[in-house]
Formats: sequence, C-alpha cells, structure tokens
Amino acid sequence: MIIPLHQHPQRAARLASRAGQLRNNNRNLMALLCIDRAIEYHQAGAIELDYGVVRAEIWQSLGSELPSHAMLHYDHAIKLEAAGRHSEAAALYLEAFSLDPGFLWPLNNVSWKLATTPAREYLNGPRSMQYATVVCHQSRWNYWAFVNTLAAAYARCGLFNRAVSCQERAMAMAPIGNQSLLGEQLALFRKKKPYTDVGDEPAAGGRSEEVRAGTLQ
Repeated sequence: MIIPLHQHPQRAARLASRAGQLRNNNRNLMALLCIDRAIEYHQAGAIELDYGVVRAEIWQSLGSELPSHAMLHYDHAIKLEAAGRHSEAAALYLEAFSLDPGFLWPLNNVSWKLATTPAREYLNGPRSMQYATVVCHQSRWNYWAFVNTLAAAYARCGLFNRAVSCQERAMAMAPIGNQSLLGEQLALFRKKKPYTDVGDEPAAGGRSEEVRAGTLQ
C-alpha cells in the first residue's frame, strides 16, 4: 500500500539545508537521502528551487553523471517545446527520464502534452495515461500537478469518471492560485469533454528555469 506524503515546503527547505551541511562534510550518501526527501515534500522545488540541480551535483560527487545529463536534457526540451518543436522535445524528455527515473518532471511534461495539446497529431491518451500513472505512483500521489496530469489523461481516453475523481483529488491539494484553472478543467470533465491547453500556464507544471550557470557542464 502506498502511503501519501503531503507536500510540506518548509520541511523540504530544512532537509535541503541539511543536505548542504552534509555535502560540506563529504557525507554525500546522507546528503542524497536528504535532498531526495526534500523533493518528495516539495516536488515543485526540484525545478523552482534547484533541488533537482543539487541532487544532480550530489550524484556527480558519488560518481554518476546521469542525473546531470538528465537535467540538461530537460532544460533543452523546455526550449524546444517553447519553439514548437514538440516531437524533439518529447524525445528529449523521455531520454531525460530514462537517464534518471527519479526525476519525474520530464515524464510528467510528456504526459501533459500527449493529453492536452491542440495539435491532434500528437494526442495519445493511452500513452499519456501510462506515463502519468508512473509519475503518480513514484511520487506517492502527493503532488497536485502530477495528479492533474493523470486526470487530463483519463479525460483524453474518455474515462471521465476517473478524470473527475482525479481532478477533485488534485484540487484538494492545489494552492489557491491554481484553483480557477483546475475548476474549469473539472467542469469540462463533468461534461465529458477533455481539456485542451491552448496556451495557459500549464497546470502540469511551469517552465524550467535555466540550469544554474557554471553547473552541470
């Protein structure tokens, strides 16, 4: 049985700080455990607060470059997507996830695009549902944006009862600022209509910041 872990940004910040202290003392395995736990408590922090970059740096100290390469692939995929090069972006997202299955944002972003893009040739509800289910399981169903992605995938597959249930779960976890868009999506699902993202800031997660200068070269 998977026990949900609620998002707790303040606890995540304390864990990230502890990870930094452990790194300074060359206790990298313990630092990795702390930063992994910090990301579990604040999934958005993997991107917005550089927890993902810190995690990749710790892995570098332990002798693995794969998470660093995954972060670079993710950053490049974001730029390709913004330029409308969706197939190339999707390939890079999937490569990033294959390099580092502990970094969930690339797979989430592919799933979101497959479920919500206005470009019909890229829509693939079953594949989106497959990817989003992996992300939700690995994150222990604890982050509203990941659950929202799965709701969009269910809707694209015509599984509207599941979409409504997932969306309600996402809304119960989401910040106030995201409730309006999530509510609009929920209304569509209740009308047995999928959601198409026509340019709103994606509920499945924002855009990545630049990879920190001088890091992960």
